[in-house]
Amino acid sequence: MTAVNTPYRGCFTAVLLSVACTPAPDVPAPPPLSWTTLAAAADPVPMELELPPAPPSSRRPLSWLHHACRDRRFPTLAGPWAVGCGPGGRVDRAIHLETGQRVELGAAADSAAAGPGWVFAPGAEHGWWALPSPTPRSPWPAHAAPIGQPVIDGRHAALSLEGRIAAFELGESHTLSRDADPTPWFPPALAWPTVYWVDSRDQAVSGLDIWAWDTTGGPPLPLVTRAGDQRHVAASRDRLVWLDEQGLWLHDLSDDTRWLHRTDTGFRAGPSVDGSVACWEERKAGDVDVRCTDGLEATGAGDQGWPSRWGPWLMVRVDGTPWLITAQAAQVESP
Repeated sequence: MTAVNTPYRGCFTAVLLSVACTPAPDVPAPPPLSWTTLAAAADPVPMELELPPAPPSSRRPLSWLHHACRDRRFPTLAGPWAVGCGPGGRVDRAIHLETGQRVELGAAADSAAAGPGWVFAPGAEHGWWALPSPTPRSPWPAHAAPIGQPVIDGRHAALSLEGRIAAFELGESHTLSRDADPTPWFPPALAWPTVYWVDSRDQAVSGLDIWAWDTTGGPPLPLVTRAGDQRHVAASRDRLVWLDEQGLWLHDLSDDTRWLHRTDTGFRAGPSVDGSVACWEERKAGDVDVRCTDGLEATGAGDQGWPSRWGPWLMVRVDGTPWLITAQAAQVESP
């Protein structure tokens, strides 16, 4: 494996390559909007996203994680760890991307969530793992069975329940929840203290929408209500991203500007976002590749899919086998 410097949330230096994603000059930037006003305002006009050239990268297979998982989001990255399944298809193992350390989790989960250094599985028989510890900590006392897959950011978790969306801090027994209509097959997203999800309540009128709930106060509000189905929402501290029939959308959480990259993303896998960098599946001429907003990509023979991004690492599955793409030098600027 080619040595790289340890990343800091998506930006790192080796031989520095400057990468900038700039809007097309003939598309005016939208005025800033507060997210709390978006329910009543028209969607801001998106800026077209231009992708930079691909930075140098290396790739290698992650053979220990080749087993198919019951939760199709796995294997996936959890910070500098890759988390996957054993022969039974349950989430039960992790490997450190730099040291190669392998950990077999003390319990296995049918469906789990992965965050930087953490794995979480809801239910009375499971809990959360602080990698590299193989022993789960105290389980979350589930008050209702989740109807979809959970999501965590390393400190907090969000769950889709029947008629509600729930959020809580790992290790706390108190759960916050509000009335909602989350779509079971699209997990929610976290940019704490806000939870985002694909909501079905107005599907007959406008299609699937994206709703947001600030857990520090106030009711859930519609955030994206464009005609058609919004799907596969994901978030980081900097970006909210989702897919629709037009392509990949990026929403800056600091000033509510939006970018749109027009492409055919398909419906299978959602995007992955780390800091300001997003990666997604792209379909052209019957082939599936993975591309990222900082130029990193996974292309070649076979279908590349199921992107998972953290720092310089991009994990994809090539015809079902997980591969790790490592960028050699990049500096993410905007968006």
